[in-house]
Amino acid sequence: MTRFMRCLMAAVFLFPFAARAEWSSTDLLQLQLDAWQARGGFHQLSIRGNAPADISSLQDVLDSGEAHLAVLAETASLESEQTLLLQLRQDWERLARRALDNPLATQGYADYEAFSELNTFTLALHRAIGERLREMPERPMDAMLELAIRLQRISSEYLALTAFPSAGINAGTREEPLDFSSEAMAFEKSLDKLQAQYASNDALSRTLKQVATRWSFIRGAIPALDDPGSAKVPLLFHRYSGDIAADLSLVASLAGDDAQG
Repeated sequence: MTRFMRCLMAAVFLFPFAARAEWSSTDLLQLQLDAWQARGGFHQLSIRGNAPADISSLQDVLDSGEAHLAVLAETASLESEQTLLLQLRQDWERLARRALDNPLATQGYADYEAFSELNTFTLALHRAIGERLREMPERPMDAMLELAIRLQRISSEYLALTAFPSAGINAGTREEPLDFSSEAMAFEKSLDKLQAQYASNDALSRTLKQVATRWSFIRGAIPALDDPGSAKVPLLFHRYSGDIAADLSLVASLAGDDAQG
């Protein structure tokens, strides 16, 4: 064991109460992001027939969600946080079980009951977190995660409708069908705002420029969803939207409150 690791372990044991005393909006947003990525992963299983690589990638997303729930559990000090934590864990467990259980994936189809349940569980978790976030102060990097979440909502819906035309977010819910054009415009508006805000920050500016480049590769695929005869590019959409989300999530996790515009 290295000296650094011994010191780290000593710090953990000697200062067990050094953890944050309250929840971070970053951790809640990360869990929201995990939920939408899990929905996308479910439909990716249908598109590629339960491919082992896709199952593994989905499991990574579910592991990420468990890790973020663990952080929330460690930092839940208020009674309201404890209560919400129980709800989030229940919603997440139902979502995770359903995401991995895609009955017709090996046949390249999606089961209505399965994807409508997944819609319900995803929205329940998203809304519960959203209500809590409205009561919390915003952190500097929240906008990065919000951008990633918006893109994953678009991406998961793109994959859902590619897998099965009736698998949209309105299936089994009272949610309005996703308006791809307006969502894409909102994504671009938010991205432009962030690029202007961090133009003088070399690291963040580079990351956001890369996000814009990757977005340009998949942006043109959105209008094609309205044309039943057009070629769809779900694998490309899934890959690039996932890369964008990973970049934005990493920036938000590392930069925290130290990022300067």
